[in-house]
Amino acid sequence: MAGSAGVSPRALPLLRQAPFAWLCALAAVGAVALGAAAAWRRRRARGELVRVGSVSELFIYPVKSCRGVSVQRAEVTRMGLRKGDLRDRRFGVHAEGRDCGDEAAQWITTFLNSKPYRMVHYETDMKTRKPVSFLPLFQPTDEVAYAEASPILLISEASLQDLNARLEKKIRITNFRPNIVVTGCASYEEDTWVEISIGQVRLKGRMCCPRCIFTKVDPDTGIMDKKEPLKTLKSYRKCDPSEQHAFKNDPPFGWLYGVDKTGTIQVGDPVYKIIC
Repeated sequence: MAGSAGVSPRALPLLRQAPFAWLCALAAVGAVALGAAAAWRRRRARGELVRVGSVSELFIYPVKSCRGVSVQRAEVTRMGLRKGDLRDRRFGVHAEGRDCGDEAAQWITTFLNSKPYRMVHYETDMKTRKPVSFLPLFQPTDEVAYAEASPILLISEASLQDLNARLEKKIRITNFRPNIVVTGCASYEEDTWVEISIGQVRLKGRMCCPRCIFTKVDPDTGIMDKKEPLKTLKSYRKCDPSEQHAFKNDPPFGWLYGVDKTGTIQVGDPVYKIIC
């Protein structure tokens, strides 16, 4: 009957194999589709990475409001940068701390040529400060020792260059005491980085940093300028009206981050913006 239907008997084995071949092909297509869907879900979970620059400088500030120490590599902890015994802002604010003794107190009092001061050091078993208690844009999980509000402050070189183009007397990035300086991006582009990745470290943006009178102090000389850079910053850097209660009269410059994932970073590391 097969022959009478116009089908050669030799073709029958091929016809019998055809359904199996189609099933294999469909299975392969399905596997590819499932793999693509799984990859999409993974990308969605961790976010797409778009390179926006690279780390050009890293700073640790052992004593709050004093000059920082430039380092090539640092560990990013929940409470800021650390390199060996150097930890970020662990001395000298009104909070829990261990008194460093008479010798340290005498040294800092003599150096400042002022009334007597004591120096205290934060230790890991002490109570942390919660920025959310005075800045509602932070999360309850964010914590610091003596930093003003955030464990990490990031500024781009381009933002400083734009500011310096408006100033008669140029200033250095150290006036703003950033922890991470980024190169290779546009000025104020860091304002748009809600979440970033550097190596294994993930940082979540909380808010732009309100700048106070300490930005007028040259950290190398201790000399305070009468008006700059605050006067110029106030002329063109404005916060969102909805955040006026947090900034008051302070202009925004640089971005404050919470630490979502700890790890080690170093100068030269690429910086990626995470797009969810």
